[in-house]
Amino acid sequence: MAAAQYGPHRWSAGEYDSDHTDAFRGARFTVAELDRRHPERVQLRGMRTADDHRAMWNTIERLWSDAVTRAERLPEAARHQRVHDEWSFVETLRHLVFVTDRIGLNGLVLKRRTG
Repeated sequence: MAAAQYGPHRWSAGEYDSDHTDAFRGARFTVAELDRRHPERVQLRGMRTADDHRAMWNTIERLWSDAVTRAERLPEAARHQRVHDEWSFVETLRHLVFVTDRIGLNGLVLKRRTG
């Protein structure tokens, strides 16, 4: 069977051959490397029980505590600085507090309307 050509992609008898195949292999390597460096990613994907969720919450609190400790060593202006149009550290914390309070506590726990 002849291969069908669609741009840089080649389809032949159900097989797919392109640069995307190598990109997928690269993505798997990237995921594996990130998981090695940050085992909490594996913990997050493995949550199944209430105990798993409690343990993950403890991990998240530890990670944010570490991040806040590092940020406190920065000059005040640096904590408010945006990089590449992303939120500053202070804006990120403000957003997380808002979401946790507004949506999490009021919306899910207390069943209040948040709109």
